[in-house]
Amino acid sequence: MPQPVRRRRPLLVAAAVLLGVLVWLVVATGLERASARVQVWSVASEVTRGQVVEQTHLVPTEVAIANPEGVLAVTDVRVAELVGGLWAADLPAGTLLSPGLVVERLEVAGDQALVGLALPPGGWPSASLRAGDTVMVVATGDASGVLVDRATVDSVALLGDAVSGTRLVTVAVPHGVAAEVTAAAAAGEVALAVVP
Repeated sequence: MPQPVRRRRPLLVAAAVLLGVLVWLVVATGLERASARVQVWSVASEVTRGQVVEQTHLVPTEVAIANPEGVLAVTDVRVAELVGGLWAADLPAGTLLSPGLVVERLEVAGDQALVGLALPPGGWPSASLRAGDTVMVVATGDASGVLVDRATVDSVALLGDAVSGTRLVTVAVPHGVAAEVTAAAAAGEVALAVVP
């Protein structure tokens, strides 16, 4: 029996080889990108908005990331450039730093003023008081009464131990009552109440 003649198809063979090479290039490129690691800055421990950035807050972390432009790389930003700035938000440990998370100063609305209150125990309503909470500012002296119905806590710092220490609470209040709140705070005749 005569054997059928097999015709060679060089174009089909060339196309198969070319397809194989393309698949290999795509896979190799994907693996290379996935394995490319970069050192970036991350938060070593929980920080709060308005807190001063310290060197102990920062730790270099090696990660595989496709778009490193959104984070602060260790090679691009030195730790000395970050220390002394302010945290722009409450951040849990492990958060990768992006350029907007460390600022020189916190933004305040145009019709607001920041007032610092040194509050002894009993002057602040909760040990968990933090930036972003809404509070009522109350005068506690002879002319007691509500100074501000709703003020926003900008930052909280603990001076001393957690139980008996004074808390330095910075609140954003309307311009019109800033002087009155400041005077009451300077006289030690102010307290805060958390409101919904």
